[in-house]
Amino acid sequence: MAHLLRRLFAPIPAGALALGLVIGLTLPLARPWLQRSTPEAQLPSSYVGVLADAEGRPGLVVSARRLGRQLDVQQAMPLGLPDGRTLYLWAIDPSGAARRVGPLPAEPTGRLVLDDDAHTLLASAVELAVSVERTDTPPDGPAGAFVYRGPCERMWRVTPPTAWIG
Repeated sequence: MAHLLRRLFAPIPAGALALGLVIGLTLPLARPWLQRSTPEAQLPSSYVGVLADAEGRPGLVVSARRLGRQLDVQQAMPLGLPDGRTLYLWAIDPSGAARRVGPLPAEPTGRLVLDDDAHTLLASAVELAVSVERTDTPPDGPAGAFVYRGPCERMWRVTPPTAWIG
């Protein structure tokens, strides 16, 4: 009986060994396919700015989806503003011209509703800056020195061009 059982189960170790070899040899080949991220797992295309004060201390983080109409604001170092004053965000183009984006929320964490999509407002911006302005009328330009400044970063994947094979 023992001889019959040994003969009956003899193929199992050989089959397990063969299966292990197949998995061991194909897993490295399949790894890139298994790790490929889905579009849902990628960060959305966004504009991001980390703005610092004159001493280089981070004071404000702003982000907006590329085609979104909302800008999220996180103040790392809130400023105490006098009554009748508010913070305004500006987009600065390569020539140094400042374009008004809008007033920032008074709370340390908040959201600014944009007049247009972020790409329209920020596509030409190389820098973002914040100034202190009066609350009664929207400013045409910054009234004084910027209290925060930082680069306007574009966070999206660019597909490299495919080469022609001729």
